[in-house]
Amino acid sequence: MQANQPGGFDCPGCAWGDSAGAGKIDFCENGVKAIAWEATSKRVDEKFFNQYSISALQQWDDHSLESSGRLTEPMLYDGSSDHYRPISWQQAFAVIANNLQQLETPDQALLYTSGRASNEAAYLYQLFGRVFGTNNFPDCSNMCHEASGVGMTRGIGIGIGKGTVTIEDFKLADAIFVFGQNPGTNHPRMLATLRKASKRGANVVAVNNLKEQGLQKFADPQSPKEMILFSSTNISQHYFTPRLGGDMAILRGMAKSIFAKAQQDDTVLDHQFIAEHCHGFDQYRDSVATVQEPLNVLLLRGNIGKPGAGACPVRGHSNVQGNRTVGIDEQPSAKSRFKYRGLNSCNDPRKCQSIYWPRR
Repeated sequence: MQANQPGGFDCPGCAWGDSAGAGKIDFCENGVKAIAWEATSKRVDEKFFNQYSISALQQWDDHSLESSGRLTEPMLYDGSSDHYRPISWQQAFAVIANNLQQLETPDQALLYTSGRASNEAAYLYQLFGRVFGTNNFPDCSNMCHEASGVGMTRGIGIGIGKGTVTIEDFKLADAIFVFGQNPGTNHPRMLATLRKASKRGANVVAVNNLKEQGLQKFADPQSPKEMILFSSTNISQHYFTPRLGGDMAILRGMAKSIFAKAQQDDTVLDHQFIAEHCHGFDQYRDSVATVQEPLNVLLLRGNIGKPGAGACPVRGHSNVQGNRTVGIDEQPSAKSRFKYRGLNSCNDPRKCQSIYWPRR
């Protein structure tokens, strides 16, 4: 019951933020499953891998594999028998070191990170990589949020998928636009936030070529009334399903409408905000255009940095943001570079000089 509570712990199910007024039960089915498997007592050991070959395990589905349990010691694949066999930690370290030193250069190594890793583990992992001599740190956000990071950095100077709002801003917003996101599948707790906004009269507009049920109607399992009456709450007042790439046309149309209204009413555009904060935003012609377009629409009305307004890129994994912040990034910010300067002979974390690489 401490999941997503003040003084508790963050659920590993997704990256949706916490709200002070969410109630004592602030988790979903996905979160319960994630927490249960984190705390499982099931183990896969030498006996398990003696019984099942890798060829046999490849025929299992994901659920069956996960249900078997967790590793308790390092395992090494034996190609002659097609089985994993346990080895000691010292042997594991020796195998890893030997393989790394067989590379022609440190940059042939790729150190992949999962968004489930803790800040502490991610920090040590990237520090190890940089001391070894590489800044190749691909992670799951490169596949799902790299466009957001590039577009937002170039558009408003806040990158790597960071937002400009908190959960509290959803309580104040008059209109909420959900572009290309499936909260019912990926962030179920977000539906509770959208439900509250819809019930108080906010307009929720969904733009998604997938017609997701959760974005249309949502039956809150924490609502006794909806559970007893088998009822639900309408989430999206408008649901548009454009073809792939059509979201750009919709956003351009929104901007065009704003400009048209501005011809009749000088107060439509926030001229002071644009003059102070938007200088040069039109110069980024070669950036990630679709991500930048909603930012441009927000900027026209000055809807950045004030209550009830802003951009909210929703992360997928629970700690992707934390990993990137502590250094899982091939091109860290100037602030991060300053912190790393002189640390373990790593003068420039963008391109480290190895102190352990064997001279040839």
